[in-house]
Amino acid sequence: MRFFLCFFKLVVVFLLRLTFTSIIMKKTLFLSLFLAVFICAQGAVSKTVNLTAGTLATVLTPIELGSVTNLTITGTMDARDFQCIRDFMPSISDLNISNVSIVAYTGTSGTSFLTTNYAANVIPDFAFCRLFPTLFVCPVKSVSLPTSITAIGFVAFGYTALTTIAIPASVTAINDGAFAKCTQLSSVSLPSSLKTLEKTAFGYCQSLTSITLPTTLVTLADSTFKGCTSLTSLTIPNGVTVIGNSLCRGCTSLNAVTLPNAVTSIGKSAFLGTKISSISLPNSVSAISDSAFFNCTFLASIQVANATPVDLSGSPAVFTGVNKTTCVLSVPNQLPYSSSVIWKDFSNTIATTIGEPSLINFSVYPSPSNGRFVVQLPDVNETNLSASLIDVQGSVVSTVKLSGGESQVDLTAQHLNGIFLLQLINDKGVVLGMKKLIIE
Repeated sequence: MRFFLCFFKLVVVFLLRLTFTSIIMKKTLFLSLFLAVFICAQGAVSKTVNLTAGTLATVLTPIELGSVTNLTITGTMDARDFQCIRDFMPSISDLNISNVSIVAYTGTSGTSFLTTNYAANVIPDFAFCRLFPTLFVCPVKSVSLPTSITAIGFVAFGYTALTTIAIPASVTAINDGAFAKCTQLSSVSLPSSLKTLEKTAFGYCQSLTSITLPTTLVTLADSTFKGCTSLTSLTIPNGVTVIGNSLCRGCTSLNAVTLPNAVTSIGKSAFLGTKISSISLPNSVSAISDSAFFNCTFLASIQVANATPVDLSGSPAVFTGVNKTTCVLSVPNQLPYSSSVIWKDFSNTIATTIGEPSLINFSVYPSPSNGRFVVQLPDVNETNLSASLIDVQGSVVSTVKLSGGESQVDLTAQHLNGIFLLQLINDKGVVLGMKKLIIE
């Protein structure tokens, strides 16, 4: 046993000497990181450098690489310097590159495994987040960006600990996943020049409570705000014509959405699981994909501007989870909606225009009335007809059976007052016509 213990001790000593010699000879980062942890324990470490692109790894000493928390850079930098910050500065918290000029770089020492060409004036792809071969994220919390940049690259800030970011006025495009899973990001200032928000640009930013989209925006891609569970409202500017798939899917605090006047399509699962209470669909909407409003259980009002119903035959789950008995569907012309797939399932449908066509050309008089009025029917084959009086909130205030020919109706006991819609309905629940009726 003593022999084995002695042998083990010798092996340990040999390995320790070998490791120590290797560290000294190869000048690896391990000793520097150990010293950096000790230095950082004493407080913030600031450093300012005037840089020539591609030289940050040599300008800073190994100790500085491991210990600097607040770094200010002036001069020029490229993708190699971003790679150095991301991979070799484990203590970095605040980065100020507002006075830097980002220059182009071609080579394999940049931030991305997908490209060797990096454009000037662009925060490079994977600038602060490495996804391959393993996830590695720079601990930076605050970044002041150059005023000359025009775009923010693919997953540039993804998964980082950013709490707030101001995007310079020169930026026109924010690319896929640029701020994805920045779970501590609570506020974002977007420039008036911004035109494009690509896929999952702010996806899963769980602390983001609000964001103002500029009027210049024209592209709002799939999943831009997917999983932003603290986002409460969203106004989409008029330049956007296509609402991307899963745009706000899983935004469980979202209770108000304003769609643009020129929007033509709403993508699959765009507002799935949100808390929106009402939605207004402009006349320009010609397509609504499946599950667009799936499980929107708080949806109480839908206003549709188009007299022709959007074809939902290919979107069977578009309103699944919405209470179609209580949700008020306001449409210009009720008749087409009463026979259209999905739309006909809404039992609380009202018309927003007067004088719309009827399957039966009936009359109601006098109007205004005091609550007593006549419903005059032509000679028709329909039997078991009834008339429902609906107020401006979409509630049915009274329903009476009609005897054919002329039916005298007396609702004076209900003391009604205002503008109402009288719907003519057969025994199958099909709306055959409607008329405006004023009761004073």
